[in-house]
Amino acid sequence: MTRYSREMRWLHWGVALLVIIQYQLALTFDELLLADPRGRLASIGSWHVSIGLVILAGLAARIWFRLTQGVPPITGATRVPAHVAHAAIYVVLTIVIIAGFVRMDASDLPLLLFGLVEVSFVAPDDALRQGARRWHNDAANALVLLLSVHVVAAMLHGPILKDQVLYKMLPGPKD
Repeated sequence: MTRYSREMRWLHWGVALLVIIQYQLALTFDELLLADPRGRLASIGSWHVSIGLVILAGLAARIWFRLTQGVPPITGATRVPAHVAHAAIYVVLTIVIIAGFVRMDASDLPLLLFGLVEVSFVAPDDALRQGARRWHNDAANALVLLLSVHVVAAMLHGPILKDQVLYKMLPGPKD
């Protein structure tokens, strides 16, 4: 195997795009809260959680494909750091999503998945909401740092090291 499978590449770039959208949505929360403290925040918060769950499903699919299809081998000094970095991204992204879900669910705002189905697993609880908010925000900040390092490492592999690592994940024909 010289490249990631087409499915793995689609999942990688699809999840990346959704994470960027999520980050942009999160940046608008304060403005929306000031403009309309209940209606818009509840709606955009529900969509933020819904997209987060899609990302979680994509992440689970990526892990499943990694386990069932394998991945192109990584050799040399970058092998261990690459595996550690990918595991850290997966774990931190999972924490961001779960904490975000708990944060919204513990609030007194309605949580409508994809604008269709109202869900609630816990009663409104301000202490739980605030704790989940801290976890969500701290993990999101850690994720931004991890993804920045990931992008810099990818760029290092492409034009500088020229070792084909970046090519393995770029869109295009399978092998």
